[in-house]
Amino acid sequence: MSTDPSATPPAEDHASTAKDILTLVLICILVVVIAAGLMGVAPGLGIALLILLAPILVRVATGPPQAGPGKPRTGAQKAMGFFGSLGVLISIGLAAFAAFYATCFVVCLGGLTVENLRGGRGEIIEWIVYPSVAAGLAVGGLVAVRLFRRLWLRKG
Repeated sequence: MSTDPSATPPAEDHASTAKDILTLVLICILVVVIAAGLMGVAPGLGIALLILLAPILVRVATGPPQAGPGKPRTGAQKAMGFFGSLGVLISIGLAAFAAFYATCFVVCLGGLTVENLRGGRGEIIEWIVYPSVAAGLAVGGLVAVRLFRRLWLRKG
C-alpha cells in the first residue's frame, strides 16, 4: 500500500453514481407530482406531459457521460441533454401533426369533390371522415417514426 498522495486520486474525481441516481429519482418524483396535479385539474394535460417526458427522462438517465471517460456528467450537461431531447421531441410532434393535418385536408377535399360530382348535396358525408383520419394517421405515424429514427441519437 502506497502512502504517496499522488498515487491516490482525490475523492471528488470519482464518479458519484449515488448522487446521479438521487438526482434522477428527485426529477422523476417532481415530474410525477406535477403530472398528478395536472391530472386533477385537466386530465389530458397530465397524460400529455407524462407521454412527452417519459422518453426524455429515459434518455437523460441512460445518456452517455459527456465529461469524458470515467467522469460524470455535470448538471449543465444533463440540463442541456434534457432541453435538447425536449426540442427534438417537440419538432417530431409538430412535423407529424403537420403531415396528419395536410393528409386529412387533401383526402377530405377529394371526398367532397367526389360527393359534389355525384350530385350530392352534402347530406351524407360522414364516410369522408374515416378514410381521411386513417390516411392522416398513417402518414403522420410514418413521419414521426422516420424523424425519430433520424434525429434521436443512440448510444454507441
